[in-house]
Amino acid sequence: MIRSIKYGLQRLYQLHPAIHAMHSSIDAAKTLSAKLLIEEIRGRGILRELREAEFRVFSQFGEDGIIQYLLMHVPVASRRFVEFGVGNYAEANTPFLLANDNWSGLIIDGDRQNIDFVRADRRFWMTDLTATAALIDRDNINSLIRAAGFDGPLGILSVDIDGNDYWVWEAIDTVDAAIVIAEYNSVFGAERALTIPYQPT
Repeated sequence: MIRSIKYGLQRLYQLHPAIHAMHSSIDAAKTLSAKLLIEEIRGRGILRELREAEFRVFSQFGEDGIIQYLLMHVPVASRRFVEFGVGNYAEANTPFLLANDNWSGLIIDGDRQNIDFVRADRRFWMTDLTATAALIDRDNINSLIRAAGFDGPLGILSVDIDGNDYWVWEAIDTVDAAIVIAEYNSVFGAERALTIPYQPT
């Protein structure tokens, strides 16, 4: 039920020009505000904690700000990213890189409806974004990246597939990423390395 409502709203945004224009204006205002925050963070130098850099434009939480801060301090040879497990890309780690920094990127999601939504969005045709629909496992991830032309140096690799993340990340040997973004469960602490057993399905 919730899923059908979500896709109905997405379709409404695509079909109604006024709603689409309103969202474009909101995105532009958020991006402008973020540029001011970036300059403020840059002026503060090295921060004691990453959370001091947090701000949100397109990310789920404060990742947009943290990524911008890291890019100020980590040498990045390539302004390209690969992000997978993006849903409909409304909330993700890399859209701000497209909007603010003119990066190019590959996104992959297992739900074709999500990728169709991305391809219909203005950000897709206004930026250098490649969107692929595929179920990811540790046996196909390298070929998916190579087929899209994103092997080699990357600025950012973002892994978020809710389960097999570690095993897929471990299998990736076709890219060399300056920054890797991955979810983890901090409840277990830093002393032990724990992950679920690999489940290809």
